[in-house]
Amino acid sequence: MNYPKSFKSEKYPKFIQKSIFLKAYPKPKKIFPRIGLKNYKVSLTTKEIKSISPRIKKKLKICFSSEGNKGFWDIATMSMRGVSSCMRWSNTHSKSLIGSILDPYAGVIYITNEIQTRYGDKIIARAVVRLIVDSKNKPYIFIERIYNNSGDDDDAIENIFNSFIKKRTDLPIYDGDAYCNLCHIPICEPIESIEETEGYNNNDYSRLSYSDAGLEYKNVKGFYDPMKVDI
Repeated sequence: MNYPKSFKSEKYPKFIQKSIFLKAYPKPKKIFPRIGLKNYKVSLTTKEIKSISPRIKKKLKICFSSEGNKGFWDIATMSMRGVSSCMRWSNTHSKSLIGSILDPYAGVIYITNEIQTRYGDKIIARAVVRLIVDSKNKPYIFIERIYNNSGDDDDAIENIFNSFIKKRTDLPIYDGDAYCNLCHIPICEPIESIEETEGYNNNDYSRLSYSDAGLEYKNVKGFYDPMKVDI
């Protein structure tokens, strides 16, 4: 897969190509490489595959992605490669993909059978991964709702995602109700620019990264610049 080198590429949908925010911040920074979660793909074991579904016969791989041309593309196409949601490009809510690309604290984890689609490896399960902070500003990794093929085991997929992440970062995974426990996503300059201009062009659909858990952004001391976060 030749990943687009620019958000102006015709491979991207028009709302990404023409985004004023991606024009202002054409090279988004991500926190994940600094905490051990670089773009990475690895094969699942036979036991892991069978735990998802006994009907799966093909080999599967798990991939984490957030940074660079590959990371931006994986985030943008996470609902275009086999597991659909309101982030599919034809859905008006998909404009929030702009925020997910720009948010330094958002990435994506997915399982693929590596069958090629128009947009890259086919995805059979995926979730948005975030860095969040609790009410005491302690950072955690948080895995949003898992989207998968009907009939696959959500608990097994969650265990596989958790295991992958725990092997690569010392940050704990938040396993409670992040919304009810007053957790937040740290705000940064690109996201702040979206918040300040929400509603421009008379469009009610947000460009902020969509959170199934209902997480909101907050100005957290020490997290405004993701490249200076001390973790």
